[in-house]
Amino acid sequence: KEIHSRVCPRRSSPGEEPVITQSPGEPVQTAQEHLEELRLRNSEQHPSSAPVEVIERHHSDPGPSEVRPQQQIDSRRSCGFSMTSAVARLPLPVVTLPSSEPVTQSSTHQDASAEVPARPPAGRPVFKTALITDSMMRHIGDMGEHDALGQNHILEVINKRGTSGLSHRDLMRKLEHLHPNYIYIHLGVNDMMDHRRPEDVIKDLRDFKAYADRKLPGHRIFISLPLRTRRAGPGPNRVNEDIMLLRDALKAYVDSLSPHDRPLKDCSILMNVNENLGDDGGLSPENCSHDNLHLSDSGKTKILGNFRHHIHELTRKILNRPPKTRPSRRPR
Repeated sequence: KEIHSRVCPRRSSPGEEPVITQSPGEPVQTAQEHLEELRLRNSEQHPSSAPVEVIERHHSDPGPSEVRPQQQIDSRRSCGFSMTSAVARLPLPVVTLPSSEPVTQSSTHQDASAEVPARPPAGRPVFKTALITDSMMRHIGDMGEHDALGQNHILEVINKRGTSGLSHRDLMRKLEHLHPNYIYIHLGVNDMMDHRRPEDVIKDLRDFKAYADRKLPGHRIFISLPLRTRRAGPGPNRVNEDIMLLRDALKAYVDSLSPHDRPLKDCSILMNVNENLGDDGGLSPENCSHDNLHLSDSGKTKILGNFRHHIHELTRKILNRPPKTRPSRRPR
């Protein structure tokens, strides 16, 4: 406080020694004399502390004030040189606070002991799959990219209501970023409920395949046939009739591009008929939820099994590995 009340800097011209203006009635003291006084007071008040050398700096000199030895002194005023108490400050302890972020598999604050899915061994090929689906298979996206298809597969689920969404720009951006090996399409029920014709759906698929052939070389497309709804009453079900027409049109479209005598790994488009989910009335009761449209837990398990089986079997064909036995039919 005494120093603060006494010191009043006055800017000096080049070559002139800085001066310290004292209170009225006191003689004018040069900077050098005042520095000597500071050193004397420091030695009297803190005889055991290390001597501190204060380095003078002129107003025109660039750079911060310097203090020796190796002790950072807090400068309260920029007076052309450091004018502070010579009490050395001890370094503050570094305290690491716990992160407020939840520990997840993708978090940068993840604990080393947290369980993380094992990445594929070095040298093992990794296959990428884009699943384009409506609400019927949307639950697969909640399983994560490793749990749905395994360690050697990366999965991205893209939600679309119908086949008209195959021409959306956001879908194309995602596919061009992912550059998938497999594109698995499960759409069609909402198209039939919206009174679209099977020919409109086929046209959407043709246009999408032309885009994929142009922008995504090396891809393969799976067409997962849409599932019929559960007939609620004894009368005819118009939606199911339209879905059956669409299924027949999709089979004819796939067969025209991938003949049965062509090796599976040489086919650019394949089909999954999902025949283990229905009966003569549409979706079987154990596979249907209470709304007669979506899948129960049993149905979700079966459609996920169909999805995995077809992706994995084609992958084994590409890698020239023997297929695993399964009671259902091979993909077409």
